[in-house]
Amino acid sequence: MEEIAFVNIVAEMNHWQYSFNKVSKAEWLRQMKMDLKEKPLESIQSEWWPGETLFPACHAEDREIEPIILPDHLFASPPRLIEWLDVSNQKAAEVNLKILEALQYGAESLVLNTNSDTQLSFDLWLKNVVQDIVEVSVQVQDVDSLPILKSTPDHIRIRIHRNENESSSLSEILSSSTALLKDNIRFIYNLTGTGDWINTATLNFQKLLDDWTFLKNSGANELSIVKSQKIQFEPDTDYLKQIIQTRVIHVIWQNLFNVNADSRHSKPRYLECYIRNNSKSSPEQFLINSATSSLAASLSGVHGLCIQNPGITVRPAYFNRNNRNIHHLLNMESEIYSGADPIGGAYAIDFYTRRWSEAIWKKLRR
Repeated sequence: MEEIAFVNIVAEMNHWQYSFNKVSKAEWLRQMKMDLKEKPLESIQSEWWPGETLFPACHAEDREIEPIILPDHLFASPPRLIEWLDVSNQKAAEVNLKILEALQYGAESLVLNTNSDTQLSFDLWLKNVVQDIVEVSVQVQDVDSLPILKSTPDHIRIRIHRNENESSSLSEILSSSTALLKDNIRFIYNLTGTGDWINTATLNFQKLLDDWTFLKNSGANELSIVKSQKIQFEPDTDYLKQIIQTRVIHVIWQNLFNVNADSRHSKPRYLECYIRNNSKSSPEQFLINSATSSLAASLSGVHGLCIQNPGITVRPAYFNRNNRNIHHLLNMESEIYSGADPIGGAYAIDFYTRRWSEAIWKKLRR
């Protein structure tokens, strides 16, 4: 596997009039030590996670090479607003009402979570829904549920979570006659932002790469493989870490498929951000957390955004409406989707993006 490649663009700022006097890292650290008085520099350190030190004194000199600029197409439009609905063993009429309400408040993609005991009633679920303008997916809990999905229409996507399943199970998904990957299959790779993230992300990408190799060897088209694989990223509440982690995901994805597939001219929508109220915080607190996390997702070029606050009992319509429209408000008020990486070149973010990307890439090369 080749060395990891970073997208580098140096912006011309010859006429930029608002600049600061350059200060070397040595001078900056000297001033910090003076400001801390008797305290050592180590007193302002913390950890991203156990064993990974966060040192806030990153300097332009730490960047070493050109800035990392993500591709413009990641920032040309807002992420699609995803509505996650649990339809397991629910009445079709109730599911239909939930879907119509979600669409009324701006949902662009529907993920219908189900299990093997639920009868798939797409006609009733999607009654009065103009399906040409909304992306509909059914989410399968495990590969054993695949037989019941033979009745799934081709225009409805089938989401299969891959983290718990072995690569050999993919043979059940391929057509026995043509050995080609069905166009509506989507393989989902869950990645959380917590814990020892370098190892967690490495395992996730290794699984994705193993599946890619298996599908290619089975005769699937490379472009269809690229389109079929999606990463479902669930960040924690650390705003800055989420930005860096998302940028790392982009860098690793681009490198994997530039090395293994002729996908450089395609623009697959591979990254979804799921913001969930796993800490059981109040609706008001979660609204603040989700708004901050949504901003981090938008600044980092994700393709889909889902905000999920299960168990709301106080003013559910109010909080659901705000959750569904947070990233639309961000776009209208800040115009951050201008077709250019808004934080490309920030040297503290660059430093950790490069550091974590290289650490993951080295583990994948083994």
